[in-house]
Amino acid sequence: MKRVVTALALMVALAACASNSRKSESPSREAAPGGPFDWDAPKPEGLYLDVADLSSISSSLPFTPIEPQLKGLLHIDMTDPNKIQREGMLLLFFFQDPDYGRIVVTEQLTSIDQEALESILQYNTEPTSEAVFSLVKLDDGTQALVSIRKIPSEDGLAPNGVEFLVGDADITIYGPDGSFTLAQAIPVANLVLPNG
Repeated sequence: MKRVVTALALMVALAACASNSRKSESPSREAAPGGPFDWDAPKPEGLYLDVADLSSISSSLPFTPIEPQLKGLLHIDMTDPNKIQREGMLLLFFFQDPDYGRIVVTEQLTSIDQEALESILQYNTEPTSEAVFSLVKLDDGTQALVSIRKIPSEDGLAPNGVEFLVGDADITIYGPDGSFTLAQAIPVANLVLPNG
């Protein structure tokens, strides 16, 4: 199942970040693949294009993009359609929100249903899991899966996340584990919902 692999990849990313002891305010753009989560740019370099206007790329995406209503948009990126199959396209929004801090929103074509998303809760019983998964209800009734690190990173910059499905889009929101808590995940996710 593709989604379980994605959730496991998130857990691996969380584990990789746990041992990082960066002293800088933000991870380096030169972070190695599999290294620290980069709050400034999508990785790997060269695979993404800058997006100036969301309406200009809608036809290039295999899903209906949703523009988050967070404040402090830094930039939007999408995978280069010349380098990846249309079904694998990613859209990324980078924010420095005055209320919620650094936030990265990813959108992609959903390859799962709600039942498969909720099945990730089974990893809470895995002793090697780096995160605790919770199911929360958003303002419009959407069920979202929140992943919070069991042990916070030393620098507070490892990703916590919330994931939910809207129509044909699978949306994941990341925030630094030093500030993005379960209590923050819900209002941030509500700002990403259509008409948020």
